[in-house]
Amino acid sequence: MWLSRESGRYFFFGGDLPENRVFWFSAEMFPDFFQLMPRRTVLYDINKDSAEGILRLYPQYTEHLKPSEKRYYLNLEKIGYDLGKYFASFSAKHRKNLFYDVRKLAESGVDLHWGDSIRSLDDMFRLSKERFAENSDFLDEKALQQFRSFIEYLKREGLLIILTAEVAGKIVGIEVAAIYKNTYYVLNGGFDKNYSNVGKLLILEQIKKADAERCQEIDFLVGDTGWKELWNLDREPVFTLDKEDLSDEALRLLANL
Repeated sequence: MWLSRESGRYFFFGGDLPENRVFWFSAEMFPDFFQLMPRRTVLYDINKDSAEGILRLYPQYTEHLKPSEKRYYLNLEKIGYDLGKYFASFSAKHRKNLFYDVRKLAESGVDLHWGDSIRSLDDMFRLSKERFAENSDFLDEKALQQFRSFIEYLKREGLLIILTAEVAGKIVGIEVAAIYKNTYYVLNGGFDKNYSNVGKLLILEQIKKADAERCQEIDFLVGDTGWKELWNLDREPVFTLDKEDLSDEALRLLANL
């Protein structure tokens, strides 16, 4: 674990990048783990099954282990790799508008390129900042460098997938993904706000790519970011573990309940 000088709180290594965390010990050991954690520890995005398994055994920790966000994903294996079945979950109007928008965009001269070159990362950072402004993941230089290091690792390991959209040689959209242990992770992206529906086209192509690779699941990560609810994705809560500055006596009482 590490101590954040900015907040004075403890976190797991990895900063803000890890998600859907699973504890590497049995649920029965949680009281000991909780007692040994430094005070003012916060662990975000804990896996639903892991958290609920602990709470079934130790409901007294409910105030410290709470659902806080949603993870969005698409279980391709469950639908038999039939994307028609997935899109049938959309309303007729929504489905018609989606395919009309991406078809018109494709007809307008957008070229798609798959690869793993990280030379376009700076373009992705720029497009994200332009598109999402203060909500961009890359305004903070530290977060930007963390993500760049992560992408460089994926590149070295042969796991990286980058989808680029261009118009007349100009990059108008980039989305970064990776395949690991039969899960297709859509990690981040950005697109030119002057080109409508580029984001829809990139997401649709990523879904088709994951389906063609026969990945069991596409993980779109935590947080709606303004579009995931609209795509009728599977969803489940993730939990936050927050250890307040409890006294030693309070910790003992909690562990023994």
